[in-house]
Amino acid sequence: MVEFAISSLVFFTFIFGIIEMGWLLFTHHQVTSAAREGARYASVHGTMSQGLRDPAEIAAYTIDPDAVKAAILTKTTLSNPDALSVTVDRPDGDLQPKHRVTVVVSYPYRPLVGFILPAPTLTLRASSTMIVHY
Repeated sequence: MVEFAISSLVFFTFIFGIIEMGWLLFTHHQVTSAAREGARYASVHGTMSQGLRDPAEIAAYTIDPDAVKAAILTKTTLSNPDALSVTVDRPDGDLQPKHRVTVVVSYPYRPLVGFILPAPTLTLRASSTMIVHY
């Protein structure tokens, strides 16, 4: 009985560690995929897709992060989608064709162990940059 108690403690710690790392890897993959999907959405919603021709409108045009987040949430599976944070940046100043758009996604990851033991929340971040097409 004593040997089983000691060996089962090590065995279950190992098994739950594997499950925790798998969950972390899955969530990180979803955040990375969310950044890629957001950048893809933003790259096809540039100034030409809106029919803007006035230079002042072109310079002021930006993509609504809430629209990018809505597009992301249709493509990803997260345990708490409301906690997803999306930022859209225009490194070249505007969203003309051939310019870049960067989407940064962050998501708070709460370990599964946190439901039993106190564990800190990790913030997973990913960014993706694409070239505007339209």
